[in-house]
Amino acid sequence: MTRDRRLPGQTPRGFVLLSALAVVAIVAVAIVVTASAATAAGQRLSRQIRDAQLDQLLLAGAVESWRILSTAPAPAAGQTYRVDLPPALVDGAARVRLTIIASQPDAATVAVVARLNGQSSMQTLHFIRDGTHWRLANVRCELAD
Repeated sequence: MTRDRRLPGQTPRGFVLLSALAVVAIVAVAIVVTASAATAAGQRLSRQIRDAQLDQLLLAGAVESWRILSTAPAPAAGQTYRVDLPPALVDGAARVRLTIIASQPDAATVAVVARLNGQSSMQTLHFIRDGTHWRLANVRCELAD
């Protein structure tokens, strides 16, 4: 028979130690879960910012394509152009390249490739001449990288 060496009203030390360890373990798991969720949210936000910037670069390419087509004479198929961007974007490795795929007196197709920090996005624009003005008739977007 073992004797209980505790004084009356004293709690068992082993139980208190195990309870403290359990609380510490629960807090550690909560910290890991919170850190993982914050990391995932940060990565998602970073992707959304990059994708929005690529969309803006494609839009700049579409506007520049329209401007190039509006100048006389119309460019020949195979010609390439670079869109001038603000220095802050160029320093951030942003590039927009236009390639005239097809050019006819009343229709033109232009490929726009936007690059930003190693990622790229592409769209193909089909313009038609509407009287004296060029009108964007169709856009096909692709995620290149």
